[in-house]
Amino acid sequence: TSSLELKPLQGLTIKSDFSFDVGNNRLEKFTAKFTEPGLKNDENYRQIFAERGYRYISDNIATYTNEFNNLHYFSLMGGITFQKSDSRVLRASQMGLSNETGHRAILSPNATWYADENRELRPESIIEASSRSYLARIAYTYDDRYIINGSWRYDQSSLLHPDRNGKNFFAASGAWKITSEKFMPKLEPLSFAKLRFGWGQVGSVNSLRNFSYMPMYE
Repeated sequence: TSSLELKPLQGLTIKSDFSFDVGNNRLEKFTAKFTEPGLKNDENYRQIFAERGYRYISDNIATYTNEFNNLHYFSLMGGITFQKSDSRVLRASQMGLSNETGHRAILSPNATWYADENRELRPESIIEASSRSYLARIAYTYDDRYIINGSWRYDQSSLLHPDRNGKNFFAASGAWKITSEKFMPKLEPLSFAKLRFGWGQVGSVNSLRNFSYMPMYE
């Protein structure tokens, strides 16, 4: 993980964050035949699960803030973010191994392949996903009383069809800080009160599987 922050001008901050993760996992499991009072297992099982992959995230944001006459305060923000993950998974499950002795209890061409815990025979899977987002926001506050915000972002995802993999999302909000008004009496129990309204668009691709836009094949 790395981070870089620059302040080339007064009120302007440029920040870049980058993180990179690598995974390499292997799980082996062997269950031998056994007979116990009230419990019996007539068959042995061997399972191997191996996964290798990586993931990186890059956030690049620029923010500018300024204030005039102690009345007008505004901020601008713009940026671009990237994210990508890639994973390769191999599964191997067999039952009926002829030898249960130590390192001899290995996968054998004479044993029977069987499904995993999900009852699906999926020996290999490839998981690839990437996304890119452009974003911008503007905020204005008058005399610490009236606040207006507007934002936009454009999201793209590899889980969607390449010809239709992006969408615009807009949001807007406004607020009235009642306790900053001169007519508002200073009440001991009430130190802060604000009335806020907002509208926005949201979307998600978390329910989509990899390459869901491609035709199924046997």
